Amino acid sequence: MAEGACLSGQNPVVLADAAVCNLGFICHNTSTEKPPEFCPPTKGCQTIRLQPSENICHEQQGSFEPVVCTPGYYCPPRSQEQIRCPPGSYCPLGSYHPKRCTALSICAEGSSREISVIGFVILASLYLLWAVLGFGTKAWKHKKGLHAPNTVPSARISPDQGDVECAEGTAGNPPTLDAAYEQGSIVRELPHFGTMSRDRQQGELGLGFQLRDLCFSKQAVPHPVLQGVACQIPKGHMFGIMGPSGAGKSTLLRILSGMEKQSFGCLNISENYGDDGNIGRYRHCISFVPQDDIVFPNLTVWENILHTATIRLGGTYETRDIMMHVDNIITYLGLDHIRDQQVGSPENRGISGGERKRVSLGREIVALPSTIILDEPTSGLDATTALSVMGLLKDLSGLGITVICAIHQPRRDVFDLLDDVMLLVSGRPIYVGPQTGITDYFESIGSTLPKNDNPADTVMDLIKTRQVGSDIPWFEEKQALAGVLPNAEGCFTEHSPAVAAPVMAGPVFTPPDDRAAWLIQVLTYIRCGAKQQKNQLFGILLEIVTASCCGVLIGLSIYESKGHVFQGYFREPFELLSSAVDYKSVPTAGLLSSLAIEMVFHHEVHSGHSASAYFIGKDLCTLPRILISTLHFTAFFKVLAATVIPVHILFLINAAYFFCIYGLASLVASLAPRQDALLLAMLTSLTAGVLDGSGPRLDQVKYWKMDWLWYICPGTWYSEAWFSEHVMPFSYLYDTDAAARFTGYITGRTGFDIGLMIVIGVVYRILAYFALALPRMSGPVARMKGAS
Repeated sequence: MAEGACLSGQNPVVLADAAVCNLGFICHNTSTEKPPEFCPPTKGCQTIRLQPSENICHEQQGSFEPVVCTPGYYCPPRSQEQIRCPPGSYCPLGSYHPKRCTALSICAEGSSREISVIGFVILASLYLLWAVLGFGTKAWKHKKGLHAPNTVPSARISPDQGDVECAEGTAGNPPTLDAAYEQGSIVRELPHFGTMSRDRQQGELGLGFQLRDLCFSKQAVPHPVLQGVACQIPKGHMFGIMGPSGAGKSTLLRILSGMEKQSFGCLNISENYGDDGNIGRYRHCISFVPQDDIVFPNLTVWENILHTATIRLGGTYETRDIMMHVDNIITYLGLDHIRDQQVGSPENRGISGGERKRVSLGREIVALPSTIILDEPTSGLDATTALSVMGLLKDLSGLGITVICAIHQPRRDVFDLLDDVMLLVSGRPIYVGPQTGITDYFESIGSTLPKNDNPADTVMDLIKTRQVGSDIPWFEEKQALAGVLPNAEGCFTEHSPAVAAPVMAGPVFTPPDDRAAWLIQVLTYIRCGAKQQKNQLFGILLEIVTASCCGVLIGLSIYESKGHVFQGYFREPFELLSSAVDYKSVPTAGLLSSLAIEMVFHHEVHSGHSASAYFIGKDLCTLPRILISTLHFTAFFKVLAATVIPVHILFLINAAYFFCIYGLASLVASLAPRQDALLLAMLTSLTAGVLDGSGPRLDQVKYWKMDWLWYICPGTWYSEAWFSEHVMPFSYLYDTDAAARFTGYITGRTGFDIGLMIVIGVVYRILAYFALALPRMSGPVARMKGAS
């Protein structure tokens, strides 16, 4: 080729007036007298330059035309030759010095990209450490004999005396509830109930309740749910609420437990305590057991009960005392033989329904409550198990604990265990009094109850067959006797002489609070979450496999780029030498990466647990899971994509985005119905990933004045950080400002992008917390199920 001629035979174009040679180029034969030139390319070279990828024509088109440095080589400034990249370094397109590979990377001589395996090394080390710790801890426990003891120290407590008589209960042969009732004795083995209740400086455990003219209505319901409910529930009594479906039983229970607020009327804590009508002050000593058992399915029986005990007693008692107390509660419940068995769930069966009900009950009685309120405690249980559970409740009332339960239509032997009964019909009480007097009452209003039949069955049959409305003669007679009159709000007020006015004896009593400190609650929930995840190995494995597969597939999608995913216009004065620009691959790859990535709350909070401690503890225990998933994704992606972004920066960007997506899923789960939460969380995450500024471009979105929507989504900040880290290393070679203007991203602020993603993730979690906590703060607990 003649000097100054072009291979295409056309005339060259002078690029500069002086001997200019940009970094990353070789400028052959140029000097002040012979400045760099651009030659119109040959047809073959032009075809290469117009390709979307691998579009660098390395053949010099003219004597004075600069040539960008070939991948695998570097071109020092003012050098006239390319130098092969040495081992331990890599040289992408346009390198002017070799880039040092990080530790544990594969970089042979002439490498144009870095293949980092540090992620796999870290993963292998973590798995090895996990295995060593796991087997080591197991061997240590076996050597020390730290297994469930063969015998559990216990004591017999007589409800009449309250004296503690030490005894030995065998874990393999726990006392059965049915046997105790067959022998006619209601004696239980529970040493710490007596001592702990005395520590509280309470004469007795139970709380008494007085209800007067209680009414509850909802805007969406045309008729009041409860009308004129009045009664007195003595402490230490077993009080049953009966009635057909829709009578208002569950609503009344929620009012008694402080989960709902009555629309009209008075609810007072009676007997020995003066009260200002604020039942919320007693919430931590009132336990509520919903119809659907609230347990941690992935924890063992012992772990479930210990968790609650630690939260609700940790502020007063030592860990050793609490653990001994839990052991005795388990013996008391007859659960020794399954104490180390996972509770399970309907989808993953563990213990039986009756055992599950006892665990749910054990989680409440372990906290030494003053009152236990249960919604349909025998629902779904066979007759023997139902009697067993109700017998246990009768025992608790014998210890001084007030037991209030809604029960639909109990058997005769279960009905006989009740001390007092309230019959509700359409939200109105038609009988309140001893269960032994129900037969006489109905006979006094003209109904005949067979002597040998179950009174509960007969009464319920009467209600079902004769309840049509208030026009029924015997119901009208009951209303007249009780003095039930409608008030201005459409509710009923009851002025029965059998219901005394609330007793206000002395100053307002403030029940003791044994709950653990907030920080202890957080740590307890972290441990609980860690144990749950430990027992959810399949779910964690599936998450890890999914993250790994996403890393493989997305890495393969840009594998052919050989780490060169961004290509822009060369810096002036070499713009004419540029090939087809590629501004879209980087944000698109970021989009693909971003797309790859309960009732229990209310029950725990109502039981006196700190809502914030619950949420923070549960969330913190997911951080290791997020980091492990991120590491798997990053490890596979980095090996296959081999992009120029440093592996630690890539990990931080991915982890911040994973953190956001977990928070977004938490927010959706707190707002959506349980059965729809999974699908909605996935769709919301996809939407948040699509709104990343790659299509439509962020610059176009700003023109629409809709950029605020993109900015509140983590995908935009993720793609900006991704774009910046892939573009800025080549700012000496390409006009990166032009690329930033085209996309709308701002380069050079990766730390800001990561920090903002973390802030967005935290905001998602704060909103999720308030979405769960606000229903509790405003009164009704929207998610608590169990309408009558």
